[in-house]
Amino acid sequence: MKRLYLVILFLPPLIFGQQKMFDPPLSERIANYTIYCRLDPEKKIVTGTEALVWKNSSDHPVDELQFHLYQNAFSNAKSSLLTELSEFPEQLTGHWGYCKILKMELPEGTDLVPRLIYIQPDDGNPFDKTVCSVKLPMTVAPDEELSLSITFETKLPPVISRSGYEKNFFSVTQWFPKIGVFEDGQWICHQYHNNGEFYADFGVYDVRITIPEEYVVGATGVRIEEKRLANGWKRLRYYCEDVHDFAWCADPDFVEIKDRFEHTEIRFLCQPDHVEMADRFIRAVKVCFEYYGSRYGQYPYPIVTMVDTKHRETGEMEYPTFFLTGNFDAKYEIKIYQAEPLPDSDRYIEWLTIHEFGHNWWMGMAANNETDHVWVDEGINSYASTKALEFGYGEYLLKNYKGLTETAREHARNYYLSMPKAATVLQPSWLYRPGDEYFTFTYCKTELMLHTLNNYFGEQVWDTVMRRFFQRWKFKHPGTEDFFEVVYEVTGRNLERFFDEYMNTTHTLDFEVEKVESNKVWIKREGCLRFPVTILVRFVGGSKEVREWDNVQNSVMYDFSDASEIEYVKIDPENIIEFELNKVNNYWIK
Repeated sequence: MKRLYLVILFLPPLIFGQQKMFDPPLSERIANYTIYCRLDPEKKIVTGTEALVWKNSSDHPVDELQFHLYQNAFSNAKSSLLTELSEFPEQLTGHWGYCKILKMELPEGTDLVPRLIYIQPDDGNPFDKTVCSVKLPMTVAPDEELSLSITFETKLPPVISRSGYEKNFFSVTQWFPKIGVFEDGQWICHQYHNNGEFYADFGVYDVRITIPEEYVVGATGVRIEEKRLANGWKRLRYYCEDVHDFAWCADPDFVEIKDRFEHTEIRFLCQPDHVEMADRFIRAVKVCFEYYGSRYGQYPYPIVTMVDTKHRETGEMEYPTFFLTGNFDAKYEIKIYQAEPLPDSDRYIEWLTIHEFGHNWWMGMAANNETDHVWVDEGINSYASTKALEFGYGEYLLKNYKGLTETAREHARNYYLSMPKAATVLQPSWLYRPGDEYFTFTYCKTELMLHTLNNYFGEQVWDTVMRRFFQRWKFKHPGTEDFFEVVYEVTGRNLERFFDEYMNTTHTLDFEVEKVESNKVWIKREGCLRFPVTILVRFVGGSKEVREWDNVQNSVMYDFSDASEIEYVKIDPENIIEFELNKVNNYWIK
């Protein structure tokens, strides 16, 4: 392999060869970062220097780089993310965020900042500055490495989406200039949108954070060093291998609680009001470890850090070895985080904790493109979270809580039934309209599909599908077709037509017992979506017959003239199909 070397004047030598977490490496390690940063809590500014070693793993020469500058989504009112919101967040006015590249140097000292231009590959919005392009004065050949030194400044906004500050709490996520993914001869470097998340290559992160000493910090990876500095400051060093992002949070109010699952440390940074509930969060992490680890594959990292946030819009987010949850009720209409302990009859915080930690499998290790193939992590992980909740706690998300009872599956189904034809699953994330479309189709509709396939093929076969997909694609970048390929391979069934109808169209499915007359049964299908279904017919005297209908046609008639009188007909008696619209008309009783 050829290398383009860089003499870095303002950073110590790279340490990628000095630390070792995994031998051999778990990933190809395409994008590797050494970062020194300093948070000024008063100014809400992170200043930093970044040494990036990037490998061209493609078969194409590269003469341009593209970077994400995510915090520029909060730099003006006309950015794509802010215009995609249902209403403008007034708290941002006068407190704009940004991410500025101050210097970007090549090995010989050439500063590339004059070559930097902002681009808008998704929507052409000239006011959006969340992606930049840098034209290189040379090409990076296949299998060649390029080193860059970058100086940057990031101003954190008040919490709007995922990152920012709420009083003395800081969520420092998507905070540094981050290189895109060069794939199939082109850059995949999407703008920062309200819907959809992130996509990056695996690598090694060595990050030093300088911060006032009263702050408690949680971050990706393992803290390997802490130094006390002058004037009440400290420097923390975090290190992690084979991850595709680095995120951190800081809050002087955090209460640190530690536990273990087998060989992995669980570090919980809890708000003081919630210490009495810490066991619920930690038990949920252990349930996730047990279920995901046994079904899909083991968690390889030595630590997981869980953060109890002060603002809902920073919660419900996942990063490698690090995630943000929160003790709040899903039914609250308010945005600001509430410190109200929830009774055991509400398991939403357990489901949420499992879901966010579960993303360390589905997206953290099987690292799909979260803008173009959102369902590959959100849909799969929603399915897995529900299965893990059922495994650890039973089926109920809410059980007689404020008069409500709802299973986790019903939660997904109710969202889907509220707008079954509003959108499709396979579309770029930013095309979903404000409101619940994104959640309904990338999380809920696909979760229902996966439950249905699990029911149809059986737990053993479907567990094999899920495990094989994860094992084949961990520390790589799977897409939609990669999942379908594993399904065909394991089940021996070509479901191409079904997947196309379910994912690419707004077709729906609804069966009905149309009539029973003269010992004949008429069954019809409403909607263009098709899936095999069982019909159970019970006769006077207790005998039964079962018919399997492929519903290629819109209707079918079964003649039981030679049998006893029909007393009961049930379509889908075992509730295999969880995405059917109306199950009330699925039966007939004499």
